Amino acid sequence: MNIYLYELRRLRLQTVIWIGVLGLASLMFISLYPAFSSDMTVTQQLMQNMPPFAREMLGLSLSAFTTFLGFYSFTMIDIMLIGAAQAMGLGLGVMVREQQAKTTDFLLTKPITRTHVFVAKCAAMLTAILITHVAYCVIVYVWVAVFKVGEFDNAKVMVVNASFLALQLWFMMLGIAVSQLVHRVRSVVAYTLGAVFGLFAVGLIGALIGEEKFRYVSPFKYIDYLAYVSEGTIDAQYWLVGGLMALAMLVGGYMLYTHRDKKAVA
Repeated sequence: MNIYLYELRRLRLQTVIWIGVLGLASLMFISLYPAFSSDMTVTQQLMQNMPPFAREMLGLSLSAFTTFLGFYSFTMIDIMLIGAAQAMGLGLGVMVREQQAKTTDFLLTKPITRTHVFVAKCAAMLTAILITHVAYCVIVYVWVAVFKVGEFDNAKVMVVNASFLALQLWFMMLGIAVSQLVHRVRSVVAYTLGAVFGLFAVGLIGALIGEEKFRYVSPFKYIDYLAYVSEGTIDAQYWLVGGLMALAMLVGGYMLYTHRDKKAVA
């Protein structure tokens, strides 16, 4: 019984749909850049008329927004929301699939260990996320070529995209942890949207009140795109804390999955 291949087959359509959503979102944003860059004076005037707190909340910068890299970094706010929803849904949905289908007894009575099941499921989820990430990066470069956005720092684009992958992995770990902490998951969508938008709201609140401690809680704020685009700086301490949190969620999920008693299906 190859659980890894079985889970991959179950995730095929879902992964294709998420790649399509990300591709359409990137198309919508990148296609707008030529219009913004063609009349940058008007664009800057519109931004100057926005309240300072609104620019801070949305991650807008008068200087960074004038370049494609700055514009692309701004669009990552929405791209990351989509990616986080996919990853959280994966981590939660794959781990509770047997619980919802009431086939846990069937799976765990097979001649395989719980560790094998857990690792195989995680490997399938990781494969789906990596496929999504590679496809998204290819799609972005296709749109960049189609709409002729001009010269940009390719290395910085790769770092921005890498932060997107890191965010997805973080939310996948969160989904795994939640799947083992919650007694019964009735709706994967409800938990996913609640966690994603809740943590996004935490980051916005921290930006509005100027409290840096909120950044440790919200993975959406681990990288300050404005600082990175303009200065090339990354606050490594947030990524370190986020990495430790992700590791703790994975280990905690593993311990609960392999040692907790499973409720028998009557």
